Amino acid sequence: MMPDRIKTTLGMTFFLLTTILFQYESGFDSFFPGANRIFRIEGNLRLDNGSLLRQAATPFPETESLGMDFEEIESAVRISSPLPKSVLGYGNRQKTAVRDGIWADTDLFTVFRIPFIQGAAETALSQPGTLVLSERLASLMFGGINAVGQTVIFNNLTSCRVTGVFKPLPRNTHIQFSYVVSRDVSGERKNAWDSGMVFTYVCLRKGYRPGELKERLGILLEDADQPEKEVILKPLKKIHLGGNSYFDFETDKKKGTI
Repeated sequence: MMPDRIKTTLGMTFFLLTTILFQYESGFDSFFPGANRIFRIEGNLRLDNGSLLRQAATPFPETESLGMDFEEIESAVRISSPLPKSVLGYGNRQKTAVRDGIWADTDLFTVFRIPFIQGAAETALSQPGTLVLSERLASLMFGGINAVGQTVIFNNLTSCRVTGVFKPLPRNTHIQFSYVVSRDVSGERKNAWDSGMVFTYVCLRKGYRPGELKERLGILLEDADQPEKEVILKPLKKIHLGGNSYFDFETDKKKGTI
């Protein structure tokens, strides 16, 4: 028979581990400044049989104009799903194969204020042919020298200029990436409503509520001849534990459950 002292110790250990797990899982993405004002635009797509398919990715074209057309929006960004393994060429014909890269619009680091150790986050993706690296990847490629200003050949085709290096992302975020290229490098069409699976995030201005924006975005879909879609604004901090959506950024990772 197990002594009471051991039972108590095991019970306390289980309680502590459960508490730590709960805090970790429920705290996903909460470290981003202004996280309470960040939402992902999702959509319910009505199928021919009348059923609804929740889509995490939505083909909003031109996020730069959202902030101008909708007074509720402070900034907006489209992010691609993780790119296939890419080859980054640098230095004296050196190359490295990297996974978990993405392309993003100009305001990625305005919506998600990730600390930089080199370069300026606000302008890192403002010019064509730009590339931002994680601290780990920059160290692997360039050692201890400043990576900003270095030239990298993306997939043996496109010359990119490194404009920034960001600090490591905490593990409890649903968006994990090792590098970011500007949208032009990806070849993504700028104004295509039928563009591929991309994720659209908006940061609302203080004092505005998501319900007001949802209604106006619904009107935008109707005007763009997309009446079969229903706009959903999912809070950033509810994405990880907010149920599975079709083609999510975390599809290839095990989503947490509590």
